[in-house]
Amino acid sequence: PGIWIQMHQIIPGKLNVTGVLVPGEPFIVAGHNEDIAWGMTNLAVDDIDLFAETINPENSKQYLFKGEWRDMEVREEKIVLKNGEERIMPLRFTHRGPIISGFRDIKDVELSMRWSGYDMSNEIDAVYRLNRASDWNGFREAVKGFGSVSQNFAYADIDGNIGLQVGGGVAVRKGYGTMIRPGDTDEYDWKGYLSQEQLPYSFNPASGAVSSANNKTVDENYPFYIGAYYAIPYRINRIRQMLDEKEVFGIDDFKRMITDRHSDYAMKLVPMVLGAMDGVADPGETGTVMLNELTRWDYDMSPDLIAPTFFEYYKKNLARNLLEDDIGDLYNIIIGTVRDHYLYRLMTEERDLFVDNVNTPEIEDFTMIARETFSETVKELVEKYGEMENWQWGDIHRFSAAHPLASVKILDRVFSLNSDYFRVGGSNHTVSPYSYSGDFIVDNGASERHIFNPADWDESYTVIPTGISGVPGSEFYLSQTETYCNDGFYREPFTLEAVETAARYRMVFRNK
Repeated sequence: PGIWIQMHQIIPGKLNVTGVLVPGEPFIVAGHNEDIAWGMTNLAVDDIDLFAETINPENSKQYLFKGEWRDMEVREEKIVLKNGEERIMPLRFTHRGPIISGFRDIKDVELSMRWSGYDMSNEIDAVYRLNRASDWNGFREAVKGFGSVSQNFAYADIDGNIGLQVGGGVAVRKGYGTMIRPGDTDEYDWKGYLSQEQLPYSFNPASGAVSSANNKTVDENYPFYIGAYYAIPYRINRIRQMLDEKEVFGIDDFKRMITDRHSDYAMKLVPMVLGAMDGVADPGETGTVMLNELTRWDYDMSPDLIAPTFFEYYKKNLARNLLEDDIGDLYNIIIGTVRDHYLYRLMTEERDLFVDNVNTPEIEDFTMIARETFSETVKELVEKYGEMENWQWGDIHRFSAAHPLASVKILDRVFSLNSDYFRVGGSNHTVSPYSYSGDFIVDNGASERHIFNPADWDESYTVIPTGISGVPGSEFYLSQTETYCNDGFYREPFTLEAVETAARYRMVFRNK
């Protein structure tokens, strides 16, 4: 099955809750009961620190800590290989956690890892309590159980209250955890975790709305370090822009918001590109057509347009042309999100950051690099796809729900494990996220979509990218994929009358 399946659980007189759960796990992770609804986005907490340990040259099972050699805990793990051979692997642990550098083939330093997952947390109990919470206080009490899993929890209830509560393990540590720390001192050891009252939350804000899109939850005035790997605020900016459009929203408004493909990223970058191209006497026939397309583009990452394709290629090439000459081979190691963060800073803070090409004698400015990138991108698209009619974003940017076993081709042909390919819009920077791998095939997106209506639970809506069955022969295997890709939803009945009216099948289990 997929990551989630939909489930409605009823214990007469005790429990009535619906939403999504992880297959094999018994409680609703995100959903609503008769009183409250909740959902979540990733907090992007920094829950790992690495420490450079000083190892005793005469005893590899000791490390230096506060001026003394301290014994490591050593566990010997037996690994049985597929040929029947057995190998013994010694695992060494400091008081912070395991020595991991050997697993990453790092030979010049011994690194230990401190991780919140080593400490006690009780997410199962927390979700159990969420299923049974009836108000904001009960909701917050339940969220306390989250430790190794850290989220932004959105809240709404039948009394009209809304809220956002951070839940999870945010370590109390000195400074920021983005660099490797010295292990011979306790200066950078964790001192516990922030209490719930220290974690960010909002209840019934004056704005009348709460929102989250994996963005940074707090501003610069927040006194504690949470993390550094937040989503760039393109998606949250667009969400808040839509929330400012009107005072009262209906179900159709929220359907539109959840499936929105407008790019705040493109809205920032494309005008800079057009400004740089202004005054170019002859961008070429294809270049001229592309400039016209960009000029009239409304930044909708529609699968039927060519502008989104050009934009995605352009930003990739622009980051390389700006950074690769400065950082060399390191450029091919850093992930795409880091490159996008760099371009965001370039657009919003520092226009001259790494702009000049250090491999040429002249001093390039952004206009020169932008023009070079434009020509390069047009040429690349022509060579790769030919005529511009072949550049439509949905022909390049496609989604298929892929089963791991489908890599064995005969299994896929016999059991139809994978879905068809669907043309999709959006990107990783749109509210409706469809990130992709190097070949532009979608590899990540919204794992589920829900619209909860506390005023009338029967008017709630749901869809997942797969189906509620993991059995390829079932009619409910991948049964929601096409609806999901076409921005559709299914009504989610909740009251007994609505459920019985919508029911297609009935199954009864009896003890004998």
